[in-house]
Amino acid sequence: LNTWQIGEDLSHVSGIVWNKGGKIIINPLQLAASDLNQLPDPYTENEDFTGRLVYVETTRGCPFNCQYCLSSTFRGVRFLEPERFRTIFRHLLKNGARTIKFVDRTFNANKRHALRILDIVREEREDFPDSQRIRVHCEMAGDLFDDEWMAYLRAYPRGLIQLEIGVQSTHAPTLKVVSRPQNFEEWKKYLPEMQRLHIPLHLDLIVGLPEENWTNFRTSFNDVYRVKPDMLQLGFLKVLKGSGLRRHSHQYGLVYSPDPPYTILETPHLSHGKILQLLRMEDLLDKYYNSGKFKHALCEVLKLFPTPFDFYHEFAEFWEQCGWFNRQWQGKALFDKLWEFGESFQAQSLDLPTREIICDALRFDYYLWERPNTVPDYLQLRPKVSLEMQGKADLWKTRQEDVRRDGCWDKLIPEFQEMDRRQWSRNTAVAYFTSDVFQVGEGESLAPCWYLFYYQQGKVKAYRFEDDGSTVQ
Repeated sequence: LNTWQIGEDLSHVSGIVWNKGGKIIINPLQLAASDLNQLPDPYTENEDFTGRLVYVETTRGCPFNCQYCLSSTFRGVRFLEPERFRTIFRHLLKNGARTIKFVDRTFNANKRHALRILDIVREEREDFPDSQRIRVHCEMAGDLFDDEWMAYLRAYPRGLIQLEIGVQSTHAPTLKVVSRPQNFEEWKKYLPEMQRLHIPLHLDLIVGLPEENWTNFRTSFNDVYRVKPDMLQLGFLKVLKGSGLRRHSHQYGLVYSPDPPYTILETPHLSHGKILQLLRMEDLLDKYYNSGKFKHALCEVLKLFPTPFDFYHEFAEFWEQCGWFNRQWQGKALFDKLWEFGESFQAQSLDLPTREIICDALRFDYYLWERPNTVPDYLQLRPKVSLEMQGKADLWKTRQEDVRRDGCWDKLIPEFQEMDRRQWSRNTAVAYFTSDVFQVGEGESLAPCWYLFYYQQGKVKAYRFEDDGSTVQ
């Protein structure tokens, strides 16, 4: 634009198409920078990054040749010198950045480079108090993890790193077509330990890849869902210009939108109607699973279905029949919708213990969402318990206050000593459950229990209260 505005010749400007005297001129593309260290720093101004997600790259290129990705059009991987990254990272932290996302296509493409970058993150972070939480997000390839990586992660500070791993599909013929063969069954063995290390895991799948039909994708979804990542992200194939799948789209029968971002509409193996169903499932997956707000309820409801995929499919069909996708829902309304869906299974004659367990799990999640002023009628104690409580309302209320005022909270919650009675009541809720949702999965225990929920600064902790005054967090 600068060249055009000052009237200079456009022939030396790489990568443009222009008109010269009625003739269309196509200038050659500019060659990619061979040395990232010769590029100017992306962040030089003293800009305030507080509360913002900041993007940083330490590599360009990718060692793989995935046919759906534009990185496959460039060969090789180029690296930023680690000390150059240190300068950039230090500047970002100084200006308030606390969440850094590496845009490297495959952060662990070169183990030595990746480990050195993470070393620098740890070293620079030590100058900041724990209250100023710093976290980096890295996209890595699962099949590049090994025992050395796991040993490194075991020693890495908790809460400093989160990982995104592109599974894309677990269907071998599909992975072969897109030139990204990998064995999910082989490398998923590392994921449970990452979870024990409290490393947030985001796993990705792509809808609409060649050779993957409804049944194949169902298998891919269930394979990934069952490892219980913090987030399961469903992406829909973008048939990008320049990618291998774009060049061979006719061969694979890919039908996609003519407008950016060229989203897949139909394949020979997945009809447009099926893709729309998966879009609706993806919406509910985000609302219910990825939000993390329905952890206990989902655990119990899923037991009623053959697989997780079948639950989300039927749940999405129920939403569609009710016309709920036409509006935005959040908070309490999402609990209502899940309960209504559960009620639709009465025809299956769910036994009372199962209904009570599901109700308790959903009510537990309700208390974890926020401190409720009121609890919906459908989450009130079940009829059997309500009958036992008739004429004992005062005793019940007294019992709640006994739990709330017990001396055990002095040790468990230091703020307890600093709050007066009104403040403590505002920051806590006490609830009775006919079954302990934390023990149900282990031994189908239906033992009743009390819980105290402590709400402080947007966070909530739940403590199970025992009659002897002991508690379990």
